[in-house]
Amino acid sequence: MFDKEITKGKLMEDKELRNEILLQKEEITYLKRMVDKYRYDNLTGLKLRTDFEDDFFKRFQDREKFCLILIDLDKLKDINTNLGYIEGDKAIRSVGHYLSDNIKGECYRIGGDEFAVISYNCIKGCLDKLNNISYVKVKSDYKKHTATKCMFEEADELLHKIKEEKNGTK
Repeated sequence: MFDKEITKGKLMEDKELRNEILLQKEEITYLKRMVDKYRYDNLTGLKLRTDFEDDFFKRFQDREKFCLILIDLDKLKDINTNLGYIEGDKAIRSVGHYLSDNIKGECYRIGGDEFAVISYNCIKGCLDKLNNISYVKVKSDYKKHTATKCMFEEADELLHKIKEEKNGTK
């Protein structure tokens, strides 16, 4: 009888331990989903701006040779207004998926219609296959770019000029 009580008590302890482990696994899964929610874009699956800034800064700080590519989806506002937000989301999703499937480098969605790529080589021709985008490539130049802000601003200004020329607003 004494042996049965020990066995029954041990089984109860094992069951409680199993339940505790399962609960902890569920909590870990939930926390991982929450982290992913703030690291990855829910439309494209690409990393978000915070990771871009961290990765960009690290490469710059390590004085690596790389290429920054900024990409802007043209006329997203028109797509949303005329065709609806579902079509706008499809356009964003298609650019994001194209980047992740075809570009060698780290791809990010850094704004509503803005994407960035950090690559160790300046990709040639790949982006020309996408319709309705504007893009610019800037190579790291540590004589000219004294800080990440300088390099990003150069790329951003060039992209803005390209968009103005494309839209005839210059």
